[in-house]
Amino acid sequence: MKKALLVLLLCLVCVFGWGTTYYIDYGAADDSANGTSTGTPWKRCPGMQGFAGSYSHSAGDRFIFKGGITWPNSVFRFVIANSGSSGNIDYYGVDISYYTGGSWARPIFDLEGSQVSGTNQVIFIQLEDYITIDNIEIKNFYWAGAQGWPNAHLIRIDRVSYLTLQNLYIHSWTYGASVADDLICISTNGAATDLIGSVIEYSTFHGSGAYIDSGMAIRVATPTIRYNTIYDMSNGILAWGNRASGVNTFEVHDNEIYRIQDSFDEAMHENGIETFGPVLLYNNKIYDMDTGIGNTVIIYTTPSQDAGGAGYDLIYNNLVYGNQSGGIPIQVDIADPYHETSGVYIYNNTLVPVGATTDSIRFVDKGEGQLGEAIIQNVHMITDDGTPISGTGLVNTYTANSNLEQTPATATAQGYVSGNQYAPTTAGDSTVNAGVSKSALFTLDIDGVSRPQGGTWDIGAYEYIGIAAPPVTGPFASDLVMILGSHILWILLPILLSFALFAGYITYQMRLTLKKHDRRIRFFERGDNF
Repeated sequence: MKKALLVLLLCLVCVFGWGTTYYIDYGAADDSANGTSTGTPWKRCPGMQGFAGSYSHSAGDRFIFKGGITWPNSVFRFVIANSGSSGNIDYYGVDISYYTGGSWARPIFDLEGSQVSGTNQVIFIQLEDYITIDNIEIKNFYWAGAQGWPNAHLIRIDRVSYLTLQNLYIHSWTYGASVADDLICISTNGAATDLIGSVIEYSTFHGSGAYIDSGMAIRVATPTIRYNTIYDMSNGILAWGNRASGVNTFEVHDNEIYRIQDSFDEAMHENGIETFGPVLLYNNKIYDMDTGIGNTVIIYTTPSQDAGGAGYDLIYNNLVYGNQSGGIPIQVDIADPYHETSGVYIYNNTLVPVGATTDSIRFVDKGEGQLGEAIIQNVHMITDDGTPISGTGLVNTYTANSNLEQTPATATAQGYVSGNQYAPTTAGDSTVNAGVSKSALFTLDIDGVSRPQGGTWDIGAYEYIGIAAPPVTGPFASDLVMILGSHILWILLPILLSFALFAGYITYQMRLTLKKHDRRIRFFERGDNF
C-alpha cells in the first residue's frame, strides 16, 4: 500500500508540477515573510514596484491576492517576468476563502486618480507564456498630456501566448487636459502572433460619470474574446487575426456591448466590434449606441488581407438594435487586392438599424479590388430602408436568399420589439420555420437553443421554442458563477485524478493476482497430463 501511495504522489507531482502557492496582502508589514501561507503573506507580489522579498520562480506558481484588499498606485507598473508551462500555468488571482471583511470581494488595484510612474501602465507582460490573471479589479486610472504609444494601456501584452484573462473588472477612469482618447484596457502590439491560444473572458469594462466618452475595452491579436460585458465607453472591441494563414484564427462571441458613447476625441471612430479577419463572430448582443456618434458601424469587419490569405469571415447569430440614426449594423470593408480570394458569410443575424435610409449590411470599396464571395442568408432586417443591403456590386460571387425584411410597424405588430430583444413570440411569426439549414456550420441560436426546433430553421438570431427571450438585464453570468467557475477545475482535477490512479492501481493488483492464480492452475494441469 505504501508503494501505491508513493506512485500516486509521484503521478500528481508530474501532472501539477512543483509550483508553490504564495499569498499577497497589502495589509502585511512588508515582504520579509516567506509568503507561503495566509499567516505569512507578502505585502507585494514579485514584479510589483518595491517588492523586497526572496523569490525563485517555478512553473505553476500561484499568487493569491487577498480579497477586499487594495494595492495603491505606488506599487505599479506590475511586471510579470516569468512563464508557466503547458500543464503548469502560472496563476495570479484569488482564493475565495482568503479575504478581509464580512464576505469575499475582488482584490483591487487602485490607481488613485494619478498617472502611473513611467509608462503609465498597470500590468505589463512581455515574452512570457502560460499565464492566467483572474478576478482582479482595476479602477481610477488617469492620463493627461501627450501619452505616446503604448502608454495609457492598463494591461499591456507583448508577444505572449497561452494567456487567460478572466473575471476582470476594469472601470472608472479619468483624464486630464490636452489628451487624446488613448486609454485601452487590454492591448497587444501589432504582431498577429500575439495571444495565440489565449482567452479574454467573463470580464466587465465600463467608464463612469463625465468620462464615459473615452476608452476602448480590448485591442488585441488572435485571441478568443467571449462572455464579456462592455458599456459606457467610446469603443468596444478591436481584434485581428493571422491574416496570411487562410484559416479562422480568432473568435469573438457571446459578448454584450451597449451604450458606446461619442468620443471626446474627434479623431476617434467609435465601433461596437471591429475585426480584421479572418474571424468567427457570433452570438454577440450590441445595442443602444449613443445618439451623438453619427454614422458609426456597429460590427465593422475587414476580411483576410495578406498574400495567400484566402480566409473568410463567418458572422452569425448576432443581435444589433436600438442604435442611433445612421448606425450601420454590419459593414464589410474591401481594402486589399487579396480580398478577391476571401469570403464573408453572414447568417441568422437580427439587425434593426434606425433611419429610413440606413443600410442593414453594406460593402464598402476602400480602393482595392473586389471581394471574392459573400453569402447572406436567414438574416432578419427590421428597417424602413427599401434596399437594406448595399454595395453588392463589389462582390464577385454574391448570394442572398431566405432573408426577411420587415418595416418597424410590421415587426412590432408581430411582437418583434426591443423588450424581448426582437425574438419571435408565436409559432406563426414570420421568422419561424422560414430559413434554410446551416447545420454544417453551426447548430445553436444566440441563446444556445438547438436548431431547428420545428422542421425548418428559423430566420434571425433566435430559434422559436414557445417562450419569448427575457429582456436584457446586464452581464451574461453572475460574479459568483464566474468566481466558482475559475476555481472548480483546480478543486476537481486532483480528486478525479486520485480516484483514477487508485482505480488503476487496484486493477493492476487484481490482474497480477489473477495472473499468478492462472499460472498455478496451468502448473497443476500440466502435472495431470504427466
